[in-house]
Amino acid sequence: MNLNTPKSQNRKFLAKVSDENIFIRGRYFNKGNRGQQIRVNKQTDIQHHSTTSQTRAVQVNFFQVTNKWILRQLKRTLVKEDHFKIKDFCIDDWVWDQYHKSPEVMLSSDLNNAYFYVDPVYQSTGTAGVRGTKGFTNGEHYWEIIFLEPPAGTSVMVGVGTQNTLLHKSNHQYVNLIGLDQESWGLSYKGTIWHDGKCQEYCEPFFDKTTVIGCQLNLYEGTLTYYINGVSQGVAFHGLDKVNVPLYPVVSSTATETELGLGARTCRYLSLQEKCFLTIKKNLIISDYDRLPLPSVMKEHIKDM
Repeated sequence: MNLNTPKSQNRKFLAKVSDENIFIRGRYFNKGNRGQQIRVNKQTDIQHHSTTSQTRAVQVNFFQVTNKWILRQLKRTLVKEDHFKIKDFCIDDWVWDQYHKSPEVMLSSDLNNAYFYVDPVYQSTGTAGVRGTKGFTNGEHYWEIIFLEPPAGTSVMVGVGTQNTLLHKSNHQYVNLIGLDQESWGLSYKGTIWHDGKCQEYCEPFFDKTTVIGCQLNLYEGTLTYYINGVSQGVAFHGLDKVNVPLYPVVSSTATETELGLGARTCRYLSLQEKCFLTIKKNLIISDYDRLPLPSVMKEHIKDM
């Protein structure tokens, strides 16, 4: 039995769920094996091979799946295939912080979506921002920002910042808020990255609705890398492991009716053994790996870190 569904602008796809099997967005999972991948293809058409008459159809939002088990298997597969090496990543559940935002930002009831300058009379009067509820001090973190409307205006930005990050500029101050000072690091939709009031070219501008910006914050290596629709743009910032205070996800905009949604949120923390391997790797050059008095399996792990 085949079910074909066209792509839609809100990225919703039809999936089939049964007691034994899940097939979602071109990927086939077996629940009995708890995430063992049975079949993988790159098509976005949804297919399902039912083994029970009790199979039921459900509509699954790619970015806001309520079934955490489905989400976990999907995100692990997508991140592993399309983004970066992943081991033991788990789902993170932070949202936008209703207590740390500009008064010009409205949040959805589930705190997943941020709406900027929604007043139909006054429209935009400056620059507004909002940060996430969780600050990161260690580990690897990946999250996605979905442009629910096309970016426009002087600045729409995605990045990270300390608890002292500016989240509001009034009196018609239209600025690149994330990266305006030393407290934040940001990417503008115009393709520039900002920190300490300085900018440089980083990637091609992005203007499309449903653009997905992935943020990979690796506090073991001190790097922030951006992805545009799953494609890495390379490391944007270094040295973030030296900040020594929590870093929060932040978004900002100067434009009326900007709408930004939260997508995938995952995190990973190294085991003690992995931390040791990483320390060894940071202090050796590649040619020295084979000289280590360690089993070959451990040497391979160090190379793969």
